[in-house]
Amino acid sequence: YSNVSRSWGSPDSIDSWIMDEDGTKISYATPMHEEIAAWYLDLLDNRVAPRAADYIEGSAGNLFTAGFNATHASTVGTATTFLDRIGDAFEMDSIPLPVGAEGRQGTCYSGNHYMVNSASEHLEEAYELLKYLTSIDAGIYMVLESKGQPNGHKAAWTDAAVNEVNRMFGVTDALITAGVEPYPMPANTRFTEANDIFQNEINLIWEGEEPWETHAPVIDEKVQGILDLGRPE
Repeated sequence: YSNVSRSWGSPDSIDSWIMDEDGTKISYATPMHEEIAAWYLDLLDNRVAPRAADYIEGSAGNLFTAGFNATHASTVGTATTFLDRIGDAFEMDSIPLPVGAEGRQGTCYSGNHYMVNSASEHLEEAYELLKYLTSIDAGIYMVLESKGQPNGHKAAWTDAAVNEVNRMFGVTDALITAGVEPYPMPANTRFTEANDIFQNEINLIWEGEEPWETHAPVIDEKVQGILDLGRPE
């Protein structure tokens, strides 16, 4: 949701964010997010964007790869997967999410973090594995062989062979290099819990089961309940 919502407003405003810079407060029940919801609900009601009942095997992406949807918004890594899945069935191209009416770029960077557990019985082996997973070779392999997204190694994103598969890695590398605005995470590290609740509850609005006007405050209350918890033990 944030990738799209951050296209709203002016480039110097953070009104489109759903979480504050400290990662301690959610603000979804606001006039701007009401405007965004009205825009997206119109797309859903007019079948420009699909609802869950139209998905193939529970996935909107499967609608696109099967040729039933003209466009699909997702991550740059998903584009690689789709290109592999589509094959020669039809021609596919990609662009970054368009900027908003006031010129705000909604694209943001997110990625996975690797760690070594200090309680591991095989610390040395785990460290060696971690070094490989974050290497240039592994990043390139993730695209050429696994048909996904590189690790966080810049050289993998700009690699010529990688960009032959999916040119968007070079395009998005330029966006990241130019600077991507902060993407606050919950200060108590409970992202998964907060995100699961947010996604499940906002889907009730998208599916037409709950109106935005009454359910947006419910979303704020439920997610804030997670943000107010302490860090996991």
